[in-house]
Amino acid sequence: MSAGTHPSLRMDVPIIILLIHLTHTEIRGLLFSRAETETGCSLGHFPCGNMTECLPQALQCNGHKDCPNGADERRCGDNVGWADLFGETLQNSNTVDQYFLNECFLQEYPESCDCIQTDVACVEVNLQEVPRLSPNITWLSLRSNQIRVLSDSVFSEYSALERLFLQNNSLQLISKDAFSGLHSLKRLFLSENLISSLSPGVFKDLHQLEWLDLEGNQIQTLNYSILKSCSKLEVLLLMDNQIRRVPENTFQSLWKLAELNLSTNRIKELPKNTFKNLSKSLLKL
Repeated sequence: MSAGTHPSLRMDVPIIILLIHLTHTEIRGLLFSRAETETGCSLGHFPCGNMTECLPQALQCNGHKDCPNGADERRCGDNVGWADLFGETLQNSNTVDQYFLNECFLQEYPESCDCIQTDVACVEVNLQEVPRLSPNITWLSLRSNQIRVLSDSVFSEYSALERLFLQNNSLQLISKDAFSGLHSLKRLFLSENLISSLSPGVFKDLHQLEWLDLEGNQIQTLNYSILKSCSKLEVLLLMDNQIRRVPENTFQSLWKLAELNLSTNRIKELPKNTFKNLSKSLLKL
């Protein structure tokens, strides 16, 4: 349904475009805001700053510089950059004490990791489990290690944590209470692992979560009980999994969702009301 054909659609609200393409082996479901179509890139892609290069949306703010100029990791709050912490004016000021900006404010973190202020990066350091860290940590990257299991309450002491990167770890088992206590978490990256299932309630404490990336796993089923606590979720990436069925109430509580990607799964058909609540809340129909 387009904006021009529905009499009750208000023109002063963001317009979300829903694209669905079904084949025998996959479904492509994407929700995008109109703003993304004005960047010069195709739907599902973003520009690398002032460059002509466009990359898939899943690579933006994923904790890794994919644009040659690093534009994909700017203004994310995910990378060790001072714009989010102090503002651009202070960042560019000649009077900024660079020693202070690079100082670590954590008392405990592994020697093999890098720490700046309350941000810790433990990338490709052969970790097999989540390390001990100071409770005031706000940003943690454990990308590209060998962590295969997330046990109960493994992050429970880190209630201030806002960004958590766990890509490329061969993760197989995530306990139902693995993310308990993460009341401030806004972005969670679990892409490129071996996750085949998610327990009901696994994200129950993630009431502030805005971005969830589960791309490139082996997830087979979705249901309402997995996502019902994530009412602030804006981006949900589920492409390249093994999903066969999506119950019609799966996304019922995700009224703020602005991007949903279900491409390259094994869904043959969708219940007609799968996106019903999303359409009403996002498009104001």
